[in-house]
Amino acid sequence: MVLSKAAQAYRKAVALAILEQLGLERPRPITTGVAVDLRVHPPDRRRRDLDNVLKAVLDAVVKAGILEDDSQVQRLAMAWGPPDSQGRGGIDLRLRVLDE
Repeated sequence: MVLSKAAQAYRKAVALAILEQLGLERPRPITTGVAVDLRVHPPDRRRRDLDNVLKAVLDAVVKAGILEDDSQVQRLAMAWGPPDSQGRGGIDLRLRVLDE
């Protein structure tokens, strides 16, 4: 698969944001099953499909080295949050390692 320059830039920006928020330069990837909770804050009130966000976010989490592969996601919850007040949009992401 070939990603557009915009998709590559998005993936890199998300990976850097994740690492910055965790205070890590290079994390040790989670290797077990995880539960993912996403709250998506759109940039405005236009209609969008919530499910279109998922693939890009999970791919960026893998690219950041947080997960080895997005197939590790065993539980998923997604919801819309209020639009971002600055008009940029954003995502709140929580990962929880599941007991084996």
